[in-house]
Amino acid sequence: MSPWLLPEKTPYHLLMLLPMTPQELELLQAAANRLTEYLNFTPSIVDACINDPAPGSQFRQEFSDESAMTAGSVAAMHLNVGVQHLAFVHAALNSDRLVLLPIVNVLRATIEATSRAYWLLDPSLDTKQRIARGLLERIAALESQQGVAQDPKHLSARASDIRATAVQHGIRLQGRRTGSELPKKVGGEARPDTAALVAAALSGRRKRGDSPSTAGWLYAWMSAYSHSAIWTAVDMRSVRKTSAGTHQIAVTADAGHIAAALTLVIEVHKAAVGRLAVSAGRPGPPGTRGK
Repeated sequence: MSPWLLPEKTPYHLLMLLPMTPQELELLQAAANRLTEYLNFTPSIVDACINDPAPGSQFRQEFSDESAMTAGSVAAMHLNVGVQHLAFVHAALNSDRLVLLPIVNVLRATIEATSRAYWLLDPSLDTKQRIARGLLERIAALESQQGVAQDPKHLSARASDIRATAVQHGIRLQGRRTGSELPKKVGGEARPDTAALVAAALSGRRKRGDSPSTAGWLYAWMSAYSHSAIWTAVDMRSVRKTSAGTHQIAVTADAGHIAAALTLVIEVHKAAVGRLAVSAGRPGPPGTRGK
């Protein structure tokens, strides 16, 4: 897509309103329509899986064991937050004053939370492995809490609970985190970082015709924009003088990228909800099999 050229002295409030070519507008409208359709059925699926798993399902069997349910509960929370984020994007796209670029921040948060849910809901895991991953999430939550408000007594008590749960289920704890009594690994597995989880969730979910790196590039772009990387909004290599002597810049963060990112996030969220539905024994989104 050809970049739009903006005069050097374009008012700030106009820079926030990303200009679009007719083709970009068409792409964005198609992605928005896809989001509307997705939100018509997904919230009720997530709600049914969380609150009313089918008899005999993995979730129903784990209801009686809080340790076993941790992974599923955390995953469901992430997916529910994703639904709320996507609902916000839907509202923003239907606003009378459309400010596109901040949507990128929300899309990045959605795909990161969704990718962790996707990992937690891996259908190949047995109950012991799910408990181990649930303990890794509890450890991460404790570390996060300590970063906000240190409470040694609370940390020690919760760490003791984690050790007791591991012993109860025959799960090995390994190593110690620097300056902490919390373990590094649970059941031989460390908690993957967010980038690794997103890469795993994106694997095999590229649209036909995309280059192998397209999905990964879109995530890298979302992440960089969220950290205010200059290149995500302006390609400085495109700065040049026109015949009139004024400087112009090429906007690379175009509506087409945002439409592609939204479509990608919907597909990843849909796949994770499919896994949630398998765990709960409930019908998932159309076209998903929970793999």
